[in-house]
Amino acid sequence: MFGLLDADGWTAAFLKALFWFLLIIFLLGYVPDRAYYFTVAKTIDVGFNAVPIVNLCSAANETLPCPAPVGALVPWQTSPPELALTGARAGSAAFQSGTNLYLIGGVVGGEASAETLATIASPEGSLDVWRQGPALPEPRSDFAFAALSGVPYVMGGSDSSGSPTDTVFIATMEEGVLTGWELSEELALPAPVTDAMAVSTGTGIMIIGGRTGDQLSASVWLSVFGEENPPTLGAWQDAGLPLSDASGAPDPRADGIGVAVGETIYVVGGEGPGGVTGSIFRLELDDGQATLDDATGRPFGWALAPESQQLPEPRARASTFTANGAMYVLGGVGADGAPQTSSYWAVPDPASGDIPGWQRLPSSDLPAGRADAAASNVGSFTFLMGGEGADGAVAESLRANVSPAQPFFRFGLFGATLPALSIQGEIGQQLGYINAFGVGMTNFVLLILIGLAYSHRRATMRVIERISRGRFRAPRDDQEYPVDTTRY
Repeated sequence: MFGLLDADGWTAAFLKALFWFLLIIFLLGYVPDRAYYFTVAKTIDVGFNAVPIVNLCSAANETLPCPAPVGALVPWQTSPPELALTGARAGSAAFQSGTNLYLIGGVVGGEASAETLATIASPEGSLDVWRQGPALPEPRSDFAFAALSGVPYVMGGSDSSGSPTDTVFIATMEEGVLTGWELSEELALPAPVTDAMAVSTGTGIMIIGGRTGDQLSASVWLSVFGEENPPTLGAWQDAGLPLSDASGAPDPRADGIGVAVGETIYVVGGEGPGGVTGSIFRLELDDGQATLDDATGRPFGWALAPESQQLPEPRARASTFTANGAMYVLGGVGADGAPQTSSYWAVPDPASGDIPGWQRLPSSDLPAGRADAAASNVGSFTFLMGGEGADGAVAESLRANVSPAQPFFRFGLFGATLPALSIQGEIGQQLGYINAFGVGMTNFVLLILIGLAYSHRRATMRVIERISRGRFRAPRDDQEYPVDTTRY
């Protein structure tokens, strides 16, 4: 390529300089970097593998496609009998604090329960045997549940007689361990409510919809932190943001999912005036508060998601959790009231809050229909505990990995993904540094030798001639510097 240019011109000089500049970056930057990650990572990318043609995935992904879609769940596994709950239950709430996992209240034997079960959950996906924990002051089921600043709140719900309540129970936490419950008189709800949805906003807790007696509710109550030190939640107040349809008329919901992803709150599915629905409400937040209209100074209300962003099927009493920016809707009941096996997930746009679409894979569905189960995400695993199946409440738990393994080998048009050593911990880091230094120093010495070779070309050619035993002969002085005899 250089021979097509004037060897003494600026173009050739620029291209030669650029070539050596990029080569130096490659040898002293890119290659040592790959050497480090080859030591500590599971795979390394070589080149620019933007269009992979061949993909090979770990058997741990089981029947998932390769590569697995973003947000996909590895097929669910059923817990062994020794890790079953102490009894069949549904409608409980799950709370995780470190490695401690708690299952709170719910329906046991057809009645509201005050039990709190406790176990140890490891990030590697294992559970310990369930044991009794601190019981609630009173039996509760179908309550709104939220955790704020590491403290769980049980709000409203039905008592042992099935009547809605206005009570709020606050857990006592000591070094991440739940040691008891307290009834908060100051946080009593404005009215008895059950089957409501609760969301932590960062500045407080929002309770959405529910049932007050036999009536569905569209009300939204808000309790925010005061200016005390340490801050405490203030009395509940009407947020002035009732659930409403496109015309502004109230559109109540109960038994739905309330979930916050980024600065957006979603109310997914539930039961409305027309029965079980798949519609979705969305509320944008600004630092934990509802976004204000610049023109009026009043908060924007709920926006009803367009049909393309709604659930593909109606769902109520479903389970939910969030992980890696995705929100999940697991099981629940359909329009016919039967427990479902579906596992839907979506990854909302963090800037606009729009939902690009819901995904579902048959391999990620639940083994059997289940509603009113408690879900908790621990490390890279999620657990689905208890719930109501086709034959009533169950005591078994399910487990799924929310982080499927990426392909360990990929070959594309412009690069490849190769298996690496995956040496974990401090040892892996130190070995990675040693490998990166060794490769970098070797390349540095190689560059020095190349520089010496270019600076002493005749001596270099003589060395090559000796090494090759004459196969490559060095030019003699009259060959390298021929005499122009035409001038004489």
